Amino acid sequence: EPYKIARNEGILDAKISAVLRKKQAFNIENEWNTDAKQNLGMELSTAYINRNIFKGADRFEFNLSGGLELQLKRDDETTQQSRVNTVELRTDFKFKFPSLIVPFKIGSGFAKRNNLPIKYNQNSSINLSYEFERRLGFYTINNASIAWQHDWYSSPRIRHIIALPSLRLVAPNQRRFSE
Repeated sequence: EPYKIARNEGILDAKISAVLRKKQAFNIENEWNTDAKQNLGMELSTAYINRNIFKGADRFEFNLSGGLELQLKRDDETTQQSRVNTVELRTDFKFKFPSLIVPFKIGSGFAKRNNLPIKYNQNSSINLSYEFERRLGFYTINNASIAWQHDWYSSPRIRHIIALPSLRLVAPNQRRFSE
């Protein structure tokens, strides 16, 4: 139905339609590459997304990927070595919640009393990740991290982001280090 913009202006006739996204999604990707040293790299990645996993308009995403780097051409010195140069495995879990998760209560009454301009699209996200990398003949590294972020809009054009320092643990396997 037409909407009158102002008394002395014309009218706006708009049609709005919306399409719901699927609650769950699954994705598989494959990547291949080469370099000047005649190495061939390949990676397989999968992702699972669940929108509304905890029934509160939240989002959960799980990603898993693994890859290999192969040496296609070997010279006389490396004929005894494996063709596999590098093995990698990565996984991460991402959670996104439609409200700010902080150690104190924030609500519309609290925000008004304390002059906090939290009005639009607020959310918190947590990201947990792990990565394993083994470079055959050189090193093995385990890498785990956790990150937490809050963001909100105080107006349709002003976005605020508070990112807590991420915690990262890098654990090299020293028995697997070359000289």
